[in-house]
Amino acid sequence: MQEFTPFVGTAMLDATICDLYLVNEGMQVVGRPILTAAVDGFSSLCIGYSLQWEGGMYSVRNLMRCILADKVKWCRERGIAIDKDAWPSHRLPGVFVTDEGSEYRCETLAQITELGVRVINLPAYRPDLKGNVEKLFDLIQDSFRTHLKGCGVIMPDFQQRGAHDYRKDACLTMEEFEKIVIRCILYYNSQRIIENHPYTMTMLKAQVRPYAHTIYAWGTRRAGCNLISADEKTVMLALLPRTIGTFSRAGLTVNRMRYKAEGFTEQFLQGGKATVAYNPDNVAQVWLVEKGVYTPFTLIESRYMHHSVEEVDRMKQDQKDLVNAAEEEELQAKINLARYIETIRDQAVQSMISRKATSYNRYPTFFYLKDTLCHKPLSCTCSGQKKGDAGKLPLHQ
Repeated sequence: MQEFTPFVGTAMLDATICDLYLVNEGMQVVGRPILTAAVDGFSSLCIGYSLQWEGGMYSVRNLMRCILADKVKWCRERGIAIDKDAWPSHRLPGVFVTDEGSEYRCETLAQITELGVRVINLPAYRPDLKGNVEKLFDLIQDSFRTHLKGCGVIMPDFQQRGAHDYRKDACLTMEEFEKIVIRCILYYNSQRIIENHPYTMTMLKAQVRPYAHTIYAWGTRRAGCNLISADEKTVMLALLPRTIGTFSRAGLTVNRMRYKAEGFTEQFLQGGKATVAYNPDNVAQVWLVEKGVYTPFTLIESRYMHHSVEEVDRMKQDQKDLVNAAEEEELQAKINLARYIETIRDQAVQSMISRKATSYNRYPTFFYLKDTLCHKPLSCTCSGQKKGDAGKLPLHQ
């Protein structure tokens, strides 16, 4: 391990499911939290952690936020007061060592290399190659498992048939458990003696105490230290998922939503495609990525403001379902309208025929029957009428 990480700046990342059931504020069982941590390979210092209900890139982003944070402020926000020397890390390590986890092999984490970070993926089923972070997990789990027995802690028999349902014992919330995790990390960093660290003559002369935080602080002053100064916003933008956006006269279209920004009139007129970073949890803004520069674009359609991509997709699908359902009603309404119009038309035609027939029979028609004038209607059957010699005369007042 020391040959692989001879200097400060090589972080080992891993995640585990905690052996403890937690509840929410309403004392309802939520589940088991996921703990993600990063440990410096040279000093064994835990440089950051993430405790959340779900893993994946959400936990990785929260982990990076913790790595870059001022740990004194971070702990104060969670009700714990510490000295700056107890947790001295606040810079990004130059190398990340991960396993075959999907969140570590995805393209999103690979984007952090744009900041100068190198990502190394270890073979599967080799936890020994990142033993420092595994040691941290063991210490944390063993610490709370002993003292929280009967409070939702899972025992080795939890998968056996007829075993006790440990969910019924859960009583701690996420906030309470996070305080326990922080205390365990502080013990791991500043009070656990590292017996097997290979001390050099320089370390012995400097009287470096055998704790992770003192070894880390000494290592940051050595030549070869591989730490990168980066602000949280830049790192968070680098870890955002990316997609292809399309320029048009209507704006920059990303995830079927339109965005705008000043100074891109030419691109809007010419069209074309571009790489865009977006936040899945908030569609209010996206960032055009060009040569490492992130240019913000603002959402045009304000009705989607502050919604997530998933919520927007659901809104559009619900609207589509409503339209599809209304189309059937509209078609039936068109059929009913056509039938009504045809009924009115048929009644009007029938009425017109009836009125014509009544008007035709009301006035007599005159015929010449062998020079004899007949005043009877067409139904006249005068004996003097012969076939073909009757002629219709114009009516007179």
